[in-house]
Amino acid sequence: MHILAFTGSTLIALLGVANCLWTLAISQANSFLAPSDTFINSTGLTDKVGWDPYSFYIHGQRIFLQSGEFHTWRLPVPALWKDITQKAKAAGFNALSIYVHWHLLNPKKGVVDLTGINELQPLFDAAKEAGLFIIARPGPYINAETTTGGLPGHVTTVPGDPFWNPYNGEMRSNDTFYHDAWQDYWNAVIPVIAKNQITNGGPVIMVQIENEYYNGPGQNEYVAQLRQRALDLGIVSACNSRLAFNSPTESQEVPTMVNDPGQFQNLVDSADIYGIDAYPVSGSYDPWGSKGGYAACRELTNPNFQRVYYFALWANGVTAVNFYMFYGGTSWAQLPYTNAYTSYDYGAAVAENRELSAKFGELKLQSLFLRTFKDIYKTDYKVGSANKTIPQLGGNSTLLGRDSFIISTDLVFGSSKLLYSTAMLLSTFQLDGNDALIVYGNIGLVYEVSFQLEEEPTIITSGVTQVTTKYFDNEKSLVVNLIVFQGITTIELGTSHKTIVLLVADYSTATNLWMPTIAGNGDLAEYIDVEASAPLLVRGPYLVRTAALSHNVLALTGDLNTEEASTVVTVYGPSTISSISWNGKTLGRINKVARGTWEVEIGTSGASVEIPDLMEAEWRYKDSLPEIGAGFEDESLVIADHTTTTNTFPPYYGGPWILYADDYGFHAGNLLWRGTFQHNDSLPLPTAVNISVSGGIHFAASAWLNEHFLGSSDTLLATNNESWPVTEDMLMDGENHVTVLQEGIISWADPRMHFIKWKLAGNYGGEDFPDKTRKILNEGGLYAERKGWHLPGFDDSGWELRTPFQGLDKPGVGFFRTTFNLDLPMNHDIPLSIVFDDLPGHYRAQLYINGWQMGKRVANIGPQVSFVVQQGILNYEGENVIGVSLWGLGEDEDDLRIPSLTIVRGGGVYEGGVGDVGVEWWEGAGWEELRG
Repeated sequence: MHILAFTGSTLIALLGVANCLWTLAISQANSFLAPSDTFINSTGLTDKVGWDPYSFYIHGQRIFLQSGEFHTWRLPVPALWKDITQKAKAAGFNALSIYVHWHLLNPKKGVVDLTGINELQPLFDAAKEAGLFIIARPGPYINAETTTGGLPGHVTTVPGDPFWNPYNGEMRSNDTFYHDAWQDYWNAVIPVIAKNQITNGGPVIMVQIENEYYNGPGQNEYVAQLRQRALDLGIVSACNSRLAFNSPTESQEVPTMVNDPGQFQNLVDSADIYGIDAYPVSGSYDPWGSKGGYAACRELTNPNFQRVYYFALWANGVTAVNFYMFYGGTSWAQLPYTNAYTSYDYGAAVAENRELSAKFGELKLQSLFLRTFKDIYKTDYKVGSANKTIPQLGGNSTLLGRDSFIISTDLVFGSSKLLYSTAMLLSTFQLDGNDALIVYGNIGLVYEVSFQLEEEPTIITSGVTQVTTKYFDNEKSLVVNLIVFQGITTIELGTSHKTIVLLVADYSTATNLWMPTIAGNGDLAEYIDVEASAPLLVRGPYLVRTAALSHNVLALTGDLNTEEASTVVTVYGPSTISSISWNGKTLGRINKVARGTWEVEIGTSGASVEIPDLMEAEWRYKDSLPEIGAGFEDESLVIADHTTTTNTFPPYYGGPWILYADDYGFHAGNLLWRGTFQHNDSLPLPTAVNISVSGGIHFAASAWLNEHFLGSSDTLLATNNESWPVTEDMLMDGENHVTVLQEGIISWADPRMHFIKWKLAGNYGGEDFPDKTRKILNEGGLYAERKGWHLPGFDDSGWELRTPFQGLDKPGVGFFRTTFNLDLPMNHDIPLSIVFDDLPGHYRAQLYINGWQMGKRVANIGPQVSFVVQQGILNYEGENVIGVSLWGLGEDEDDLRIPSLTIVRGGGVYEGGVGDVGVEWWEGAGWEELRG
């Protein structure tokens, strides 16, 4: 049992075991008066966004900022971005935070691309449509476990050698070279964000300047330059301005913020809001070689963890949180940084394949609580003098292991007052004109709820939860003692003055409850904190996306799980509802089962989902390493003849040439180097091939002397030094060639090899790549990639019939292609993945789907074997092309073949979705257009 101290004001007691935080500290800058005459700080240029020591305000309304992180570039199908915004709204969130990827948008100096998957406007539009605010985080540096933290390759070669930076270039400083480098990007992306500020009717309420940064020489000045330029482009006010609001000529902008890594008071005076970069652990990225993968991460940060961790934040007065990540997505192609693999699932509430996890349900319960009970937005600690021991009617409050729960006291809902509840509160609403309170708990456990009532009520119970009540006339209070069972139990407490409806759900049922919002009026009609309302409770569907209520007609949209033949949908709300539609179809046989309560059974499609068998497909094969052949014509390779570099790491071996790929405009993916030297009997016999090769953690390299395989380099180190012996039979009179295939840069020399030239191959076109649909990071420098064999429309009919399961004859690289058809039902969300066998081998494979590089399998390191491929990359209604590059790094059979490759339905089949998601948007980016 527990003793509560009653204070006469709201008390939220947290019981449990506690254990980080992307949260915001409030700076004291300019101020305005809210309608309640509360003194609120602001940027000095707008009254649309403000704050005080307790929380933020939007349009004068105090809010709890419940935000989730979403990177559109990790879901490279713009038609699916609405899926994430709708799921965030359904989870009770009121905001999303986004990183913008500099490298993708600014692949070459002077070139900025804001089209297709780089476009920001569709996301801003989808967020506003859903009623979500946006925290825009354009960097320029973003970290995010992406290559170079989002910095473009052309920026990594700027000159400079600062004492505080071990690499070339004074990155992230006020150095002139770096200052000039970010201008193109900043001048392009900031105006788009500015146009979408809340002051212009858009969703953006805040802009973060830089990311996870520190005080330091040239660093504070650099952040100030970024902020000032953003101000010039229409984003922010000066931090110390004291402007009034009665001038019609003043601009109206939103506040800026910084996020300090580690709470060290970095950049405190560099923006309006000081943010702390210690994320509420929504999950984590997973490194190469991990043992548990994201399943283990999701279990570690499961709903029990969420309750312990997030309730502790509330207890410490936190009212602005961003969950990194809400949806993690896919680090496809060359997006990951070197210690992260393709999947960026992150163990998030919404899985990589966009399915809802158990963590989503818990987040929804918490978010709806926060959205409803606004007392928590402004809390001070008090200890009262009157104690009460609870439960009063028997039983004990039970904590099941690692867990936490909240005891709420003295809360007003509607015209009613809750004295206390040991059951978790979900929300309140008007049920047929009566105050309704929704609570939930674990099956079999005891909870107690107490209300202030002026007289003993008449009690009507419907449901299986065990209910015991007692009215205390001296206290004018009713105590309801509950032993929770499955489902929803309705308890009506009727007096001569009013009726209170208590809805009691078990935890699992509660996670399947939805409270969609109904739009209000004006620019912010969909925003629950400003104009929208939530008068409904819906039970049953897998997901409720939207709701509209007009002239007593309720229109719902959402998804149903077709693994169930039908779904019973229960709607609680106004008694005036006369009809209900689901996804545009009016429902018949609606039963009114109680006051303000309707039930209707919706049959699901029972759609047939047939998946082709890749093991039985007709595969074609061609060698993708012709560069080791004596007759290879290397005119298409780039001459590597630079003799100077901005790189501060000198080559380990002799020159004269610099063999750093970035210096030649190749910044990611596989690289191929081809060195030519002369040999004859008059020259000393080389005894070894020595290389120093860098490519980041877990990179690989293989080397050949002429057509003789020398060996492979594959370790945990970012730089490897290798020496392979040379025998006389490997050499030829005249020209000889050393070929190195790798991921990264190279330094080379053997003094007895008289090289006459080096050549290099990277992604086709380098910074002038032609594929503006899939962008600069999609391809690397394999021969197959340069020739476009991965692209739809390439004619492989003359190739050898061979499967990747047969594999290669010797170490090298081969490319395999096949086609398959899908004929999946429209308006269904059907998650699919391509799955490799998990048997180990010393090989690396790249997976291409319709020209998109959607995965890298590293079979000797792992852990990833399953690769999510979204609809819109996959053509669900026609032909698909799959290409697989196989790089055999060893000589054993398991190093030269892929044991199996299958298409797997990764979850349920959900009828509904966000509409037809086609492939028309990339169909003009095939082989003919890009190579032919």
